[in-house]
Formats: sequence, C-alpha cells, structure tokens
Amino acid sequence: MVPRPEEPAAATPDFTSRQGYLDPAPAGVDARFAWTIAGGRGARIRIVDCEHGWLFDHEDLLANNGGIVSGSNNASNDHGTAVFGILGGDRDTKGVTGIAADAWLAASSWTNQAAATAITEAADELRPGDFLLLEGQLGGPKHTNPNSDIGLIALEWWPDLFAAIRAAATGASSSLRQRATDSKTLTTLLVTSPWGIGILKQQGNTFSNPVIAANGTRFGGWLLNTADNRQGALADFDGDTRAEILVTSPWGIGLLEQAGRTLGNPVIKPNGTRFGQWLLNTADNEFGI
Repeated sequence: MVPRPEEPAAATPDFTSRQGYLDPAPAGVDARFAWTIAGGRGARIRIVDCEHGWLFDHEDLLANNGGIVSGSNNASNDHGTAVFGILGGDRDTKGVTGIAADAWLAASSWTNQAAATAITEAADELRPGDFLLLEGQLGGPKHTNPNSDIGLIALEWWPDLFAAIRAAATGASSSLRQRATDSKTLTTLLVTSPWGIGILKQQGNTFSNPVIAANGTRFGGWLLNTADNRQGALADFDGDTRAEILVTSPWGIGLLEQAGRTLGNPVIKPNGTRFGQWLLNTADNEFGI
C-alpha cells in the first residue's frame, strides 16, 4: 500500500457516515434507532474487552474509558483499539461514534497472564446486564501451521477457559457481588490510612490491590482526604448487586464505587441539600445501615 501524498487534516473529521454497522439490518445493527430509546447508548452499562492491547489515550476514546483492569497492555494494540472505537467511540464531532458510547468500557489483558485469569478478573468488574467481550481464539488440535488461521477455535474448547467463562456468565466468579446488602459476604476489604485509601482483594493466601489512591485524588467531584473523610457502610445502595461505599466529610456526603482501578462517584451532595424534608448536615447527622 502506497501512502497518500497529501498532508493529513489538521483536525480529525467526522467519520460517522462511514460507520455502516450503525445502520439498519442487514448492513448494520440499527444502532441509530436504539439511540432514540432511553438507555439505548449504553448508559450505566459496563463492558470489559478481553484481548491483548489497546491505545487508551486515543483521541476518540477519552470519555468513558476505564483503562486496563487486569494484566499488562501490549504494543500490538490495533485490534483492541478498533474494538473500543466500535463499541465506545466518544460522542463528539470528530472520528467515530460508538454503538454504546455512554457505556463504561474497560479492558482485561491476557498478556503476561493466563487467559482464564483475565476472564475472571474482567467478570469481577461486571454486574447483571453488563457485557464480557472475548476477542480471542486459540489453535485447536488441527491447527498445524502457526502462520495460518486455519484450525483456530473458540476459547471454550479448553476446560479452564470454559470454567472461567461459565463462572463469569453465572456471576460465580465475581468477588464484588453480594447477597442482599450484607457487606460481610464480600471478599474485598476497604482500607484507609493517613496517606490515602485502597481496596484489597483476596487472592488465595494473599491480597491483590486493585484500587489505591493518595489523599488529594478526585473521584469525580469527591476530593479524597482521609483526615476528615469518614468511610461508612458498604452496601448495595442502587440495587446493582455491587457494593458502594458511603463517605461523609465536613463538606457533605457521597457514594463511591469501584470502576476498574479507580473509584466512581455516582452520588455527591453538599451540606444544605434537602432530600425530601431532610436537611443534610454531616456535622450532626449520623449515618447507619
């Protein structure tokens, strides 16, 4: 292929007219019609893509990019970046627009770790109704030429991968899922110190550390300061089967929830806010669950 001689445009143009897969069937998935329905762009949905590499700082992948939640990124990132663009390209006037641009999109890599681990770690980020995308295939018994795609088969053929996929589909693999709102069933621990905050997750006879943040970090609008922040109950406040963290400060109240390797902030309200007839004042309000 010979490169075109002209200089590229100074600003990326709008490519949505070229996205035939957004159109009605049989050419596409009729995404444009789905967008006319409430939630049709994937709001409050999580998608985790399992494969090798991604370009997370791509100009069209900045709005709802959760980054990598497990494994190591890979320099071979063209395929993963394309998948991110198809699913979650930013809603703006340049480049492409994703089928589910309002969804939270993250990645779990099987670079430098077992594919079954990548699948299990991805499932830990998901809730009922979310999506686990497996962008991979492996050489089966009849794959005799490493330079050919002939003989590549679905991951489910291998027992360990089948078990991981089955556990993910049934919710059995997720360490952040709860029974009702009893935080004692969780296998993750919230830990704080004068330095900051972290989440520890049991892995065999030790702990991993999927979230760690220093004081001064902002989770959405919430400014972390463990000197005056009070971490309260862990419970499923919004009914999505994942625990949120109740946090209060002299400023107000918020809920934090794990989003990949950081914390999201779905609720934040300052003192003086009224919830119905209740006037929020963390100086004298006591919170329990």
